[in-house]
Amino acid sequence: MAAEGTRLKELDSRLKELSREIGRLRDLPSEVRQLSESISATDRDLHKLLEALEIQRKEDECFHTLESIFDSLAKNSSDLNLGSSFGGSRIPFQIQLNENEPGESEPGEKNSSSHPLRRW
Repeated sequence: MAAEGTRLKELDSRLKELSREIGRLRDLPSEVRQLSESISATDRDLHKLLEALEIQRKEDECFHTLESIFDSLAKNSSDLNLGSSFGGSRIPFQIQLNENEPGESEPGEKNSSSHPLRRW
């Protein structure tokens, strides 16, 4: 009899353990769904970040290209006759870009160390 009582207690303990495990397994679908939604949201965020990084890379590339063009123009402005004709007077290219910018050169002065892109 004692052996049967011990065996019943073991079976009862095992039954309770299995019931708890079944309860955990029932909760898994909602946990899996929550994890799946979280992964999808993270994936969308990563794609947005990658797109933003690609745009930034392209902007940086364009900026450096433009900066080198402006640097080259500034270095060669004394040798080149760049500008447009306004009422018979020639206005240098560098000054045209800066004519409405505060703190820039006045017409007739050359300011090759600063051009509009450096303020970006």
